[in-house]
Amino acid sequence: MMSLMIALAMYTIPAGNQLVVGVNLMLLGMFMVPIIPVSMNFGSELTFPLSPAMTNGCLLMVGYAMGAILGIICTPLAQYSPRLTMLLYSFLGMVATVCSIFMKEELKKNDFVKM
Repeated sequence: MMSLMIALAMYTIPAGNQLVVGVNLMLLGMFMVPIIPVSMNFGSELTFPLSPAMTNGCLLMVGYAMGAILGIICTPLAQYSPRLTMLLYSFLGMVATVCSIFMKEELKKNDFVKM
């Protein structure tokens, strides 16, 4: 569903219709919010000997840094062409999807409890 909302954003944001963009972004946020706790839990599972607070802090720090870098890069890019900015976001989403497909899932916490 998120891929559909991002694909729609490729056309609605450059069109400039605020109502359509608002509805599109509202739906995107509604489907994106449940990903956050799932990814935090998965990150703490993969780095089990570390405390979950440490893992979550590192994940959030990297996420905020990436957001700041994207903000610096995409602001002038969006002034030049909003479609290029959306293409960059789509490309980064596809890179993240491909990386998550090849991620090996080793749930260490479950194996530790069984011992």
